Amino acid sequence: QVALNDWEVGAKLALSITNTIPDDTLLAAATAGQLHDKTAVSTQAKRLLDGTTGTAGVSNFNLQVYRLGVYDGITRDPMVFPDFTPNTPAAMKQEVLQFLSWIFTQNRGIKDFYTTPVGFVDSLLAPLYGVTGSYSSDPVMLTQVDLDPSQRSGLLTQAGFLSSYIGVGNEPDIIHRGVFIAERLLCKTLPPPPPAAAGVVIPVTPGLTNRQRVEMTTGKGTCGEACHSVLFNPLGYAFENYDAIGEYRTTDVGQPVAAADSYTLDGQLKSFTNGVELSHLLADAKEMHACYVQNMMTYLHGRALTADEQTTTVDYYARLSRAGMVSLHDLELTVVTSDAFLNRLP
Repeated sequence: QVALNDWEVGAKLALSITNTIPDDTLLAAATAGQLHDKTAVSTQAKRLLDGTTGTAGVSNFNLQVYRLGVYDGITRDPMVFPDFTPNTPAAMKQEVLQFLSWIFTQNRGIKDFYTTPVGFVDSLLAPLYGVTGSYSSDPVMLTQVDLDPSQRSGLLTQAGFLSSYIGVGNEPDIIHRGVFIAERLLCKTLPPPPPAAAGVVIPVTPGLTNRQRVEMTTGKGTCGEACHSVLFNPLGYAFENYDAIGEYRTTDVGQPVAAADSYTLDGQLKSFTNGVELSHLLADAKEMHACYVQNMMTYLHGRALTADEQTTTVDYYARLSRAGMVSLHDLELTVVTSDAFLNRLP
């Protein structure tokens, strides 16, 4: 490996942490030749992380990992969803970014992403959560509120994620909610759909719940059984208590919502009754922590991880994160002051 020079370290620190060019203090440190010492680098990195732009880099990372860009294109029929307006998607996107930044600045960890019943609302989001009170109509500055812990548990029960996919006939998209969790949160490589699946759509069948229609088309006894029923459908079923704009529901076409199922995490089959329980199971799964650590390290380094980093470094920090022994802030600080970050291949 070859050590980066002071200017390269300064540029890499700034882009990784603040998502912009080095500030004057960092440039002065580079000019003085102070960024080849790990202690000095740590001091500068901590200064940036604790500054006003210290969450900009991780926010850009989260925007990509959680596909927040698609929120801008969310549309709904106002006749079917009167609580949804054209400005609601912008508030949904801002809520996720503000929530994740709050996790970061509060020195909380990855587990808190999926277990914390806290929301950030304005006058548009409050009705979706059943929150009463007077809130601003400005989607930039949202108000922190406590949500019902029996209904909400972090990111996957927020209106943004729950609204980002829509199925047939204004129904929630069970399949793609599950695919997102499998691919983005657990880093599973899903097989491509077989040719026979081309053109298959979930039918609009009166009297059947959304889950019953999905199971009839992709569940046991169908050509989709091997993949859908094992790899992602159960993950989507867990969130059937939330409609296509994230509002909580207990019935579907007059029948009680069925959100219970089971899924294999860390090699063990885990059962859950709803999205809150699944969120807590995911938060306790080492493979979920490993997936986030792997993605964060790849983003901060700006390159694919080596085989040793995948098997050793990611595993180590995933274990610490799962045990609640490293905050998101400290995890980023550790990565940007590591030898792997401060060096490059010849």
